[in-house]
Amino acid sequence: MADPRTVLTNYIDDLAWPAALAVPALAFGLLFLQSGLDLDRSGASDGIAGLALLGVLLGVVVVPVTALVAWILVLPFDRSRSLGWAVRAFALAYSPALIYGLCGLIANIVLGWNTAVAFGVTGVLWAISPLFAALREMSGDRRRLSLVLATVVGAAVLAVWAVAVGA
Repeated sequence: MADPRTVLTNYIDDLAWPAALAVPALAFGLLFLQSGLDLDRSGASDGIAGLALLGVLLGVVVVPVTALVAWILVLPFDRSRSLGWAVRAFALAYSPALIYGLCGLIANIVLGWNTAVAFGVTGVLWAISPLFAALREMSGDRRRLSLVLATVVGAAVLAVWAVAVGA
């Protein structure tokens, strides 16, 4: 298992931001797809494809916006990381959500389980640790500030999901 902070500091500059944004786009697309499948199974769905596209949009728009806000908030503490670095770091932080999303989609289709919460939300929660690592790097290793910001970002993302799917 790799330390998220080491991966961020050593490899993130080599990755183009469109490639990085593919991670949250796919992760949230899969989370919302699972939500749509779960809702459809219960008869409460308004459209599976529409929800999946909304998830992709969330990954492409909301993740960079949260990175921008966090970057602005930590500027007084450390100016060594660029906005582009912050966007790539926040985007890659959702890698666990992408992995959980893939596993959840397989379980949803193959086993017929409702998986949005068990796999999708769990993946988003696992993303908080890499977010924390990115924020520590962006804030000059200010752990308390990073913990608060990572918690707020994680809660905001889950709140957006809950409102979007009507949970």
